[in-house]
Formats: sequence, structure tokens, C-alpha cells
Amino acid sequence: MLAMKEVVNAHIVSGAFDYLIEVVTHDLPGYEAFTTKLHKITSVKDIHTHLSVRQLNTQRALPIYK
Repeated sequence: MLAMKEVVNAHIVSGAFDYLIEVVTHDLPGYEAFTTKLHKITSVKDIHTHLSVRQLNTQRALPIYK
């Protein structure tokens, strides 16, 4: 999965899912091709998709507390 060019970030998460991967494709057919490749990985059991409709905030600096 990490070698797939569409994956721009990957996270191990807690909760109902194990991983959160951020994917960028040119269009929905490109995303469909990506999910087809992802389904071929034997350890992938389910894929749940959430599409970003609009970005509200970008590159906010992390709050560093001392």
C-alpha cells in the first residue's frame, strides 16, 4: 500500500478502523482503479471511503506548548 503512488499519507488509527490513508487521484475512475488494486491485497478486508468536498483549513502551524 505504501508503494502505491496515489497514497500521499498513511496513519494507524484507533477506533472502528485500523488505518487511515489519504489518497489523491485525477478523477473518480482513477480512484476506482486504486480501490481495485487495494482490494487485491489479501489483508484488506473492507474499504470505507470519505471524499473531501472542500478544504476548510490548510497548513496551520502546530501549537507547540512549553
